[in-house]
Amino acid sequence: MKSSFFKNLGPIRYSSIKEYFESIPININEDTTFNEFTSIKNLKTHFAVGKSIVKAVDGVSFDLKSGKGKWLKDDFGSVQNQNIIPISDPVISDGLIYVLIWNSNGGQKLELACFEEVTQSLVWTSTIAQAGKSSDIIGNLEKARQEIRSFGNRVSLSGGSIYINSNAGLIARCDPRDGKPDWIHYYSNSPSPGAGALGCSPIINGDLVVCMTKDSGKIFALDSQTGKVVWENTLALGIEYLGMNNESLIIRGQFSLAAIDLKKGETIWHTKISERIIGRSQMIGSSIYLAKTSGIIEFDANSGAMVNSVEWDKDVGPVSYTHLTLPTILLV
Repeated sequence: MKSSFFKNLGPIRYSSIKEYFESIPININEDTTFNEFTSIKNLKTHFAVGKSIVKAVDGVSFDLKSGKGKWLKDDFGSVQNQNIIPISDPVISDGLIYVLIWNSNGGQKLELACFEEVTQSLVWTSTIAQAGKSSDIIGNLEKARQEIRSFGNRVSLSGGSIYINSNAGLIARCDPRDGKPDWIHYYSNSPSPGAGALGCSPIINGDLVVCMTKDSGKIFALDSQTGKVVWENTLALGIEYLGMNNESLIIRGQFSLAAIDLKKGETIWHTKISERIIGRSQMIGSSIYLAKTSGIIEFDANSGAMVNSVEWDKDVGPVSYTHLTLPTILLV
């Protein structure tokens, strides 16, 4: 039986990126930090050019209706701080902005910074770990690849604590009052998960902190109070976290899909994918949608079984990238 999405699927084309974005409906009733979706806050844009990072914007807010800028935070890109860059998407909570920073002035340091949202003034900066110091006991910061850790995952705020995934060999829980670490968990960042690994923010569920890192692809859970490993799943190296379904994590690997029991870390089902998956995937309800160069595939999140497959319109041709924001699909 075809899902409602596949019933309505047809050739989708846009003459420009502007036309695509204008076509996307904005639902302000979804669970967000803000009551009304009227502004973009703390946008930052960096580009990878080879092994170098080119910074376009480090922090800007603007009104969606008028397009007028509200403020610009560019301290990280100034001459005196050209070796200090934000490496995570910002998180806003109670009028404060939290962001991870990579500081290479006088050594490699992973820092957590807190700013006031209204004034953009710095509240505190805390060093989580520094290469060559006891806080980096297995030397992961020295080995961290710039193109991986410079496009990191946002921090998670839960239960009066800040949880960070560095994508550079460590996970930490920090105190929101000053950013100092309560505990640090170190993991081996080999083997590599493969090209296109996205990692994810720490997933807080009860007393568990579930992690999937870009630099290793490992999927494991830590005790939120101690930082000790509760379980680790070694079957699949994670490329993309798609969401939760009936107390299970749905993970896309390089050539597979998997459901992992949230509490025990055991694999519930594992489905091999023979075709090359491109772009971002998406899970809606109990349906998982993956794109390939010639079409789109639907899987059942309860069993991992393939439900349906639809080819792109013959005039579209081979596709190199997709972004699924169903019912809209952007093809490149």
